[in-house]
Amino acid sequence: MGIILGQKVKMIQMPQTVALLNGLGGGASALVAWAAATQFAGEGQLYVIFFWITATLALGVGSLTFSGSIVAALKLQGWIRQRPLFFKGQDALLKLLLLAGTLLIIFSPFRGERGFTSLGLLLTLIFTVYGIVLTLRVGGADMPVVISFLNSLSGVAASVSGMAVGDALLAGTGALVGVAGLILTQIMCLAMNRNLASVLGGLAPALAPGKQEAGEAGKDKEKGVEPADKTAPLEEEGEKEEAPAQEKEAAVPVEEKEEAAPAQEQGEAAPAGEAEEEETTPDRKLARLLHEARKVIIVPGYGMALAQAQQAVKNLIDTLEDRGKEVKVGIHPVAGRMPGHMHVLLAEVGIDYDKLYDMEVINPEFAQADLVIVVGACDVINPAAQTVEGTPLTGMPILKVSEAKSVIVCNRDEKPGYSGVDNILYQMEKVITIWGDASETVPRLTAMLNGKAAPVEAELPAGEEAEADRGLEAKEEEEAAADREAKEAGETDRDRKLARLLHEARKVIIVPGYGMALAQAQQAVKNLIDTLEARGKEVKVGIHPVAGRMPGHMHVLLAEVGIDYEKLYDMEVINPEFAQADLVIVVGACDVINPAAQTVEGTPLTGMPILKVSDAKSVIVCNRDEKPGYSGVDNILYQMEKVITIWGDASETVPRLTAMLNQLSR
Repeated sequence: MGIILGQKVKMIQMPQTVALLNGLGGGASALVAWAAATQFAGEGQLYVIFFWITATLALGVGSLTFSGSIVAALKLQGWIRQRPLFFKGQDALLKLLLLAGTLLIIFSPFRGERGFTSLGLLLTLIFTVYGIVLTLRVGGADMPVVISFLNSLSGVAASVSGMAVGDALLAGTGALVGVAGLILTQIMCLAMNRNLASVLGGLAPALAPGKQEAGEAGKDKEKGVEPADKTAPLEEEGEKEEAPAQEKEAAVPVEEKEEAAPAQEQGEAAPAGEAEEEETTPDRKLARLLHEARKVIIVPGYGMALAQAQQAVKNLIDTLEDRGKEVKVGIHPVAGRMPGHMHVLLAEVGIDYDKLYDMEVINPEFAQADLVIVVGACDVINPAAQTVEGTPLTGMPILKVSEAKSVIVCNRDEKPGYSGVDNILYQMEKVITIWGDASETVPRLTAMLNGKAAPVEAELPAGEEAEADRGLEAKEEEEAAADREAKEAGETDRDRKLARLLHEARKVIIVPGYGMALAQAQQAVKNLIDTLEARGKEVKVGIHPVAGRMPGHMHVLLAEVGIDYEKLYDMEVINPEFAQADLVIVVGACDVINPAAQTVEGTPLTGMPILKVSDAKSVIVCNRDEKPGYSGVDNILYQMEKVITIWGDASETVPRLTAMLNQLSR
């Protein structure tokens, strides 16, 4: 059976197969424990207690592993809902089941073989239900962690059942599997910046229907497509061979459809208008990027596995290298459905293991990359993990694809990944997205390199191509010039005001928050403080007790870069001084400075003590964007006339203030 299963299972189905095998291992341990219990005839009080505790523990853990693994396999196969399942009283039910199961195990030596059948059945039922409920409330994004954890539990069950039957080899090998699985589970949790308790606790959906989704739906309508279903995971669309023809057609962008059109239809196309001119741009840019790039990084994800596009990726790598380009493959530790999933798929088609780089090795190289090609990856490259607070991705380490000079994304569609968090990478100007099955879109890139894929502009009627190009270029230059003038005018006025505030202020208070930690901008804050003090200004740092992710978070970060602890003031000390401050500079703080906490009733912030930044004469806010913090309450500070907001990463915006001060002194 094992040989047949191994031969029949496709590599893309390997994660659910591993989950199934984990479950069978747990189930086998439970059966061994049950059989031993029904045949028990030992003597001696200590031995009796030891036997019944180990036998019932193996039965319980084995049952939990079996049921949980079956649910995980069904989720991975897409036969049941991928999203976390929550219901009222779920936590209480799990605690009750765990308590009841533990008490039965402790009570088992007093029942012995006389009442084992009823006790064993009840114990099996309790832990089976526990395993089902526990796994149902874990989302698809956390399946790698769950598989590793269940693998560890299968080893624990085998080890304990080995103790029950007196088999040292079974106990030892089970312990080895249990420890290895636990280590792997910890590695997976660290890769996702989570702990096991939070993963098993499940993650509630990050995006509730509201303004943001409505805005995105509007944008979708402008593009002529239906809004993406935010609740449906990618896999529910089905694999390539199962997707209806009309759905596949809808997934292909307009410019891709036209490229696939019969030659006679293309030849009969009307003279190029404005829409056609715009459609020529992506293919022209794609060809230029592919030919000019010298250093290329390819990032595969689960979408590549779904499309079975690993051979297409291998062909693309070979073609790039034939043209003298340096190619590396960056792999996130939780890309795919199980640890090492991407490594196995790519090695299968002959990609050298030396070309595969783990996240911590490849991340520093993205900033030097001319081009990154993403193939079926979403959550693991989403900059929202580092810039947007309060989502299932928040704080998770990602592949820093957004730092590359240019990016090509070959994903099935623009829907969010398992996390449900929209990928803000797709909206960046440096990014070109090609929606569709990776087994079809990646070969297009290879064909462009080989000169076999005719760019769209070649389809324009004869004699009109050059004129259309000239008109498009002139229009683009005119629009770019107008945008530059408007932007420069607005920035000049704001920069003048910023420079005046920085120059005239005598007493300055700096307020750091979690956004500073996310941007790792504490050194930039230190440089700003030093520059302000060098110009004779009095500088203090006001810290809210819940700024950051734990008590003292801001203190530690600022002390690490050499800011004197004497400059750091807690809320109750600094609050009376804001009214006398000439200038407050906020760096990545939101909820803890929001006046709505004191003025607006019925919000999550109502009544919370805040830093009284709004009392200062002037305020500069260096935050990532104007979105609310964790509370979801809009920050009314941003609308005050005395406030200047500078949106962007604090590691970039704070140094601008320091540069302005240095320019003034010169």
